[in-house]
Amino acid sequence: MMLNPAYAQWKQADAQWQQAALAAQQVQQSNQQKQQQFDQAVALIKQDGVHGFRIDIEADSTIAPDEQAEKSARVEFMEKFVPFMQQIVPMAQGNPAGANMAEQITLFVMRGFRVARPLEETVTKFFDTMAKMPPPQPPQGAGADSPADLALRNKEDNTKLTIAREKNSIEMAKLGELTSSNSAKNAAAESEARTKAALDAEREAGEERFRQTRAASLQSRGASHLT
Repeated sequence: MMLNPAYAQWKQADAQWQQAALAAQQVQQSNQQKQQQFDQAVALIKQDGVHGFRIDIEADSTIAPDEQAEKSARVEFMEKFVPFMQQIVPMAQGNPAGANMAEQITLFVMRGFRVARPLEETVTKFFDTMAKMPPPQPPQGAGADSPADLALRNKEDNTKLTIAREKNSIEMAKLGELTSSNSAKNAAAESEARTKAALDAEREAGEERFRQTRAASLQSRGASHLT
């Protein structure tokens, strides 16, 4: 029997369509598989993205120089970091705004040192804790002195100094009376001792006044920084 030419053409077209449909199905399945792999990769990045990864590839010839260089870098960092923290930490305790600013300044300084990068998270937690702590309390009875208090204290110191001078004059007068009955050598030695004692008293009084004035000034400055 002779096949109808139209039927033969339809049969060939149907076969081509079946092949095209199969190819499209295979492409769709491949795309779905790739999409699943992509979604899994995104989920993995989201899950582990907060963790840091560092891969070190070292040869034996580079280990010793690298270790020495890192030790030197760590020593340099600590020499600068410790005094810096001593100055900036007081402004952070009990002061959220000050703690945030102190944290940003500290991280800015640390990022100039490669060896300090692993400490950034610890420093951030430290300043968060400092912000939640109560502000430091001044020592009992050590409030900031007013200018009037400083003036009164200076007046008291001057009075003590005047009394010390008068006492020294009396001692010198007594020494003059004793010189008539003692040898000139003993009198000179005694006079020198009395004069030295008077000078020491004046110096101690002056140093005490200076320490008190300086302490009051530092307390006033510290109080102005905390407010």
